[in-house]
Amino acid sequence: MLIITLVASEEIQTTPMVGFGVVTGLGGLISGIIYASFNSYTHTKSTRIECLFNMDFKHIMGEIPKNDFNKIDDFKITNVFENSKLQTVFKYDDNFIFGALDKDTSVYKLYKLD
Repeated sequence: MLIITLVASEEIQTTPMVGFGVVTGLGGLISGIIYASFNSYTHTKSTRIECLFNMDFKHIMGEIPKNDFNKIDDFKITNVFENSKLQTVFKYDDNFIFGALDKDTSVYKLYKLD
């Protein structure tokens, strides 16, 4: 079985602010600058398509199995590690090891991912 991932992205430039009326005071000036900077920020729109094929490149129906990156993300979400500091992932033997700082105990812990 082959898993082929197709990815495309497009940068979308927002239009800058043309006018903000009469700016009065320093607060209005700073607000206008912040708004203009935020409004002109470049955004990216992306699409990802995953497909299953047999060894002859013929499409087959079925569920896409999770890859190692999906498994790491699932572990982080399930164990509430999305925002923890000092995260690392490395491979040891045939396993991935995830490390993160436990905020409550201030201990760096390592977890073996299956």
